[in-house]
Amino acid sequence: MALAVRGPSVGQSMDSRMDPKHMRLHLTAPRDEESELVRLAATRGPEGVMTVLRFKHDFAWFVLLGLRAIEVCLSPRPTGVAQVDLTDPVEFSQRMLEMEMIDEIFCLLRKFEKTPQIQARGLAILELLVMDDAEWRDEVARKGGVKIISRIADQGRDYPQMMAQVMTVMAYLAAEDYIEVMLGMHDGLEIISYCMYAYPSDSELMTRTSLALLNMTACESHAEEFLDKGAIPVLVKVMKEHQEDLNMGIIQCGVVTHLGVHPDACQVLVDEGWLEARADGHFEN
Repeated sequence: MALAVRGPSVGQSMDSRMDPKHMRLHLTAPRDEESELVRLAATRGPEGVMTVLRFKHDFAWFVLLGLRAIEVCLSPRPTGVAQVDLTDPVEFSQRMLEMEMIDEIFCLLRKFEKTPQIQARGLAILELLVMDDAEWRDEVARKGGVKIISRIADQGRDYPQMMAQVMTVMAYLAAEDYIEVMLGMHDGLEIISYCMYAYPSDSELMTRTSLALLNMTACESHAEEFLDKGAIPVLVKVMKEHQEDLNMGIIQCGVVTHLGVHPDACQVLVDEGWLEARADGHFEN
């Protein structure tokens, strides 16, 4: 495997905003097409890469490369890696499900909870697994994934890119009614509110946050809780800041529909100028 060890002052994290100080070694990661672990995952399947990860689970840099290999094998085709493009991501995912591999991935995320790069890779894997598969959503929830996502959000709140990943995974999971309730029990609305307060200008993050809020407020009690948190004014602030974003506008209208079951929420929306914000934007086009 082509890995060059460098001094700590030179090492760079996946995201320049993520502090690499928790990494045991600072390495130049190989490109996907050069990674032996990616080739191993493609040829030997999830069993092969997991066997190697069990043997090297004490090294953060190795775990990071292993999780990346799993992510590549689950990604849409083509990936640019010949061996991976010959495999089926659905079959890879199904084999992971059959061997209950998410247990071991969650163990790695707990072990390296102070390493944001590994947390980000874990979130990327979760996003690919739960995107279109209700069975995987059930598996993630059943194995304690909601609690882990909440913990990652609490520790990664200074990293907008990681919070965008958290919001995406939450949005997919909340599509299942019972998982929406579980997310509510693990501060899901608190996490959403924080993102809106902290990063209202981040268009990508706000779009994902709005989608998570849309699915979270399908439950009437959650819509009422969002009102009780006093978060509607900041929601309207986000709407005003991105009023020309059509996609976000559509999602936010769905959120307003959910909130509108409460007369008090309707009054707050009017008082905060939501109608004017929609009229001033290009949503009507």
